[in-house]
Amino acid sequence: MSTFMSFIFDEAQVRIHQDEKGMLWFVAKDVCDILGIANASDSVATLDEDERGSIAITDGTSPLGGNPNMLIVSESGLYALIFRSRKPEAKSFRKWVTSEVLPSIRKTGSYELRMNMDEVKQLVRLPEPYKRDAFRRLLAQAGKHGDKSEGTRLMLNVCCIFAAAESGAPIQQAHMTF
Repeated sequence: MSTFMSFIFDEAQVRIHQDEKGMLWFVAKDVCDILGIANASDSVATLDEDERGSIAITDGTSPLGGNPNMLIVSESGLYALIFRSRKPEAKSFRKWVTSEVLPSIRKTGSYELRMNMDEVKQLVRLPEPYKRDAFRRLLAQAGKHGDKSEGTRLMLNVCCIFAAAESGAPIQQAHMTF
């Protein structure tokens, strides 16, 4: 099964796959959307062969009627795409990936969940099926928290925010305090 780690940058989801050799691969469409690159396929095609690839989606998150294969780019391919973008967000995205996401993955083997409730609130705005997938991942990550009481608190907060979003209640009031 293809599994992805996920994080949010400026209200956009970016999925990362770590292969069996430990190499990180970024979902090209996610990266291109953030960088304002209109056609991910064309941009990825210009990368060197070792900077691009595709991965079969076998975990049921491919949109109905969508392509079950996703274009992915290596870390080197990610930088090549970032340097092509003229959007101001490209610099902050690069800094965020290199100073927070990649060091966390290298240190712990995963992107550690930093339960920023504002980021969780942004996740509820994602279209289906991405929202369900993000919800499942957040719960799984919160459940792996080293401090069990903190992990439980985080899981309850995630559930409250997603439940509020589904019911139409104000998300701002969904955060639980213990």
